[in-house]
Amino acid sequence: MFSRLWICFSVVALLQVGCGNPSVKEMSQEIPSLSYPALEDFDQTAMMEVGYAYGGGNVNGLKAAVKKDSFKSAVEQFEAAPLPEDAASKQPQKDAVVAAANDLIEKAGGSDNEATKAAYDNLLKAITDLRVGQPAQE
Repeated sequence: MFSRLWICFSVVALLQVGCGNPSVKEMSQEIPSLSYPALEDFDQTAMMEVGYAYGGGNVNGLKAAVKKDSFKSAVEQFEAAPLPEDAASKQPQKDAVVAAANDLIEKAGGSDNEATKAAYDNLLKAITDLRVGQPAQE
């Protein structure tokens, strides 16, 4: 009888206090993300096509997709699109995306597969930094 009462008391106490790990709660918080239609367009069209072409590590597919006029045009359109007013401080991150995309185009024209893969990874990182990274410190 005493052990059942003790178990019930323990369960009620845990429900009141909570048994969650604070670091898990911190990690599960939503990360604010930049709302930028030009980035979404670039990511959902040009980058998706490149990602599919590269699927499974097919570097030749990656190179072919990046060499297309549609990818180059998408980079130019993204570069020309202004940042939202509330994200003007992220101009360095946007410039990094454009530079990384142009570097990928350049590397895809060469024969070095490792350099092309590294340029693709750098572009993905630059896009992530623009989308969720902190504004540049002035």
